[in-house]
Amino acid sequence: MTGGTDLFHKALAVVDMRGMVSVVSPVVLNTLCLPLDPDDDKEWDRWQCDFNFRSWTYDSTVLNLKLADAEADLDTFFETEAFEIEDLSIKTEDNGGDPEAFDEVNYKMKIGVLPY
Repeated sequence: MTGGTDLFHKALAVVDMRGMVSVVSPVVLNTLCLPLDPDDDKEWDRWQCDFNFRSWTYDSTVLNLKLADAEADLDTFFETEAFEIEDLSIKTEDNGGDPEAFDEVNYKMKIGVLPY
């Protein structure tokens, strides 16, 4: 075994003292953001971005998605001069008791274009 920091940075999951496993995967996500009202020319400065997370491989008998907190952690969010986050909501959809279904976590972010 090499030094502890080398091993920590290569870890894909962390097991806490209660036996709960957390997947730690730093990622960059790209999504298509759509205007809130595409038919209104005045509303093209407000957009909604949807991020949906679920496993394509494992059903709920193997992988159970749960949120650690009810709010998103924006501590590492880099603000820009072009946009601001107006609203961020998080919703979980469980499988309704069907063990062969997939749990899903949905983030909806509404952003606004800031004036120049």
